[in-house]
Amino acid sequence: AYAAMAPRSKATAGVLQQRLSGFRRQQTCTHWPFEFICLDPPAALGEPSADAMRLALDAGAPPSTPMAELVLSLGKAPQKRLWEICEGSRVSLADLVPDELAEDTEVRHLGRNSLPLFTRFEKRFLRPSGLAEDDEPQLWGYNFQTLQAVTGPGYFVCAMDPDRDSAAIDYRRVPPRAPEGWPAVRVNDRGLSTLVYGHMVDHLRKVSSEVIIGRAWKHGGWLPHTFLLVRVPVDS
Repeated sequence: AYAAMAPRSKATAGVLQQRLSGFRRQQTCTHWPFEFICLDPPAALGEPSADAMRLALDAGAPPSTPMAELVLSLGKAPQKRLWEICEGSRVSLADLVPDELAEDTEVRHLGRNSLPLFTRFEKRFLRPSGLAEDDEPQLWGYNFQTLQAVTGPGYFVCAMDPDRDSAAIDYRRVPPRAPEGWPAVRVNDRGLSTLVYGHMVDHLRKVSSEVIIGRAWKHGGWLPHTFLLVRVPVDS
């Protein structure tokens, strides 16, 4: 048994009910009484359940480092389930770069994809300065990862997709210039960059205010893998 030192007032009735239901389902949960983060037995094979993850995030679990690590521990099967249950969850540009931040402020999103290797990465976004008044609202970004020197930085332009009313990361478009401190801009239709980023658009679904799940669309169809993003507070 565990004894938590948190005040009883921090445990809402909703979270306590979720924890009671989890106990009845033989889920393994953290011992903090004010949050619901659990693992399913035994089908999750040591990974957090996607349904439990969505419940935890909807219940307002704090976006702390442990929470980020829990989100980023989700592998292929839980990510697939999370993608399905988040259908229709719209992502705005402000979910990626909050409106209150100044232009050219970098926002990091920690990432985990469902590929068998090289699963961890970052997507870095900013709202660029110097756009014309008639330019569409957009973000610029690139991918920060261990193979960047080989695959290229994977630059993209992120704008709202009118067909889905949600933000989409478009690798077919790249910024006209590199923001200060970022790598040189490279197009994604040459060399090894073509294999990784070429002709691709990432479509996004919102899990919570800080967590997004995405899936790539290429040559008219969905690619099998998905990815999760966790936004890092700018002052971290």
